[in-house]
Amino acid sequence: MTDLSSFFTPETVILDFPAPRKGAALRKLSQVLAETGVGQAKVLEDALQRREILCSTGLEEGVAVPHVLLPGLGKTSLIFLRLRDAVDWRSADGLPVRLVFALAGPAEDPAAHLQLLSRLTRLLREPDFRARMIEASSSEAVASAFRLNEGE
Repeated sequence: MTDLSSFFTPETVILDFPAPRKGAALRKLSQVLAETGVGQAKVLEDALQRREILCSTGLEEGVAVPHVLLPGLGKTSLIFLRLRDAVDWRSADGLPVRLVFALAGPAEDPAAHLQLLSRLTRLLREPDFRARMIEASSSEAVASAFRLNEGE
């Protein structure tokens, strides 16, 4: 089982990104996902946008987890984008979102995707964990918070 902490590097953690709305955040997430080698930015952005049209990925307490499965992706990538200012995400609780985790993986392995998504959302339900994400000053701090909580 892959540790969630292993996904977080200086390239996959963007802190205090100035997105004026959800679309700008999804565009940035798509660009960063593409830079990890998971797929093409435009294809990823279109897929993330379509996913949001179907049903918002905004959870509760200022968290969103946009996620997609696409055929032919060579690997799974997970990105963390902390927004400088919270934006409307049509979340379940109506609160704006500041913590965004994007997950993209191959459609050929939906079980692994769902397992990662489940583990991630379980951690994000914890108020102390969300506080560590808000306070994190580096990708190492993000990875460390995941290591600490995954070890529990």
